[in-house]
Amino acid sequence: MNELANLHRKHENLDSSLQYYKKSLLCMKRRHKNKYLENYETAKIIINIATVCYLQMNLPDSLKYHYHALEVLQRVMTKQELAQDQILSANGLDTEGQVNLTGELQDTYAEKGKVHMSTANLFRLMGEEDQARAQYRAALDSFELINDCNVYK
Repeated sequence: MNELANLHRKHENLDSSLQYYKKSLLCMKRRHKNKYLENYETAKIIINIATVCYLQMNLPDSLKYHYHALEVLQRVMTKQELAQDQILSANGLDTEGQVNLTGELQDTYAEKGKVHMSTANLFRLMGEEDQARAQYRAALDSFELINDCNVYK
């Protein structure tokens, strides 16, 4: 479903693309039940919906979906951090006070940073400079955390 939506978006058939993305989201909900909001793929689908809304110049809906994607990404990160800490602890490594980002977790932080950037750009288009600056700062925080973890390995 998601691939079909991507194809429609590529050919600028945005209404059909949006319908297929929403169907794809519904499939995720059916497949994963209550845990679909803790799934990275769910966040990606919501980001795609936000992008189509932006392309249709429906900025309020695009913003709404970007915020929803951030909520899902936060849940995914919490789940990934817990799993990572359990693995490190099981191997006798002390993780207290440390930030360690494995590949999957780095990808999620990077995606979160990109969504913050998109949200900031939306706020700029809407003339909300203070909101835009806050979102740019949040994006930078995500990217700096990734960089810091890669520098000190």
